[in-house]
Amino acid sequence: MRRWALLILILIVITCAPAAYSHQPRLVTGSDEVIVQNPEVSQAFYGELKGKPVYFKITSSRPFRLYVNILVPYSADAEPVYVDIVRGDGKVIGTLRGNLSTWRPYFEEFGGDYYLKGPEFNSTVEAGTYWLKVYNPGNRGKFSLAVGDIESFPPDESLKALVLLPVLKSEIFGVPVLLLFTQFLGMILAMGSFTVILLLSWLKLGSDDVYRPIVMLGWAGIVLTAIAWILTYIKNPLNILGNIENLILILIIILTWRFNAGLPDYQRLRGPFTLLMWLLFLLIRVSLISY
Repeated sequence: MRRWALLILILIVITCAPAAYSHQPRLVTGSDEVIVQNPEVSQAFYGELKGKPVYFKITSSRPFRLYVNILVPYSADAEPVYVDIVRGDGKVIGTLRGNLSTWRPYFEEFGGDYYLKGPEFNSTVEAGTYWLKVYNPGNRGKFSLAVGDIESFPPDESLKALVLLPVLKSEIFGVPVLLLFTQFLGMILAMGSFTVILLLSWLKLGSDDVYRPIVMLGWAGIVLTAIAWILTYIKNPLNILGNIENLILILIIILTWRFNAGLPDYQRLRGPFTLLMWLLFLLIRVSLISY
């Protein structure tokens, strides 16, 4: 059992390794001017043109590598979005333009989202202030502006992504907030209940009367998670990370059932391993938005 579990863990971690390489998500709301911190670090700014351009301000005290790319969510009425890269003295040093016919359809196979990918700018620039002007002729349409190409996703960014995930999926890709909320509610119930049971069994403080309602709450969380996840997954069955999540969720259900069957005894390997699978499942859900 120990070797089998460790082998599965290693395979999952290796398979999911690309999920660590992602854009830090940023949601642009209620502002015509956005300050870009750490411009060399890979970040994705999700926003919408509402009648006027959106400006992104970058200031650096040293020369740096400036990478800029523009994408728009794929839809039948998608409009191109342009970017002018303007130096502080007003000189335009780069322009990302082109009709949609010149943009490439782009399926992000990890996140499972469809885009139209526009041109990119990648050059070392001098110290100073730069403006990225995002616009189109009607100043209408949703966009994703990628800035920076150094991949970094520390723990605090994972927490931010978790908070932004329901909003981004709803605002940019039209995924119902209720569906995402239901899934995260289920995960909170399931993970929280399992953690409490694991702690009680480790401390040998539980009994059948204590475990029974917590176990039922945990299974309710698993059911909510599974239903919401299935409704999300069937919209993008080609999603690579989505298929990995399917396997992890099935493994979680099996391990949880076997763990609960062995209560009240503490199970040295199965309990922590099940909790680790929950954490991995949560990590992938967070990572899906960051591409």
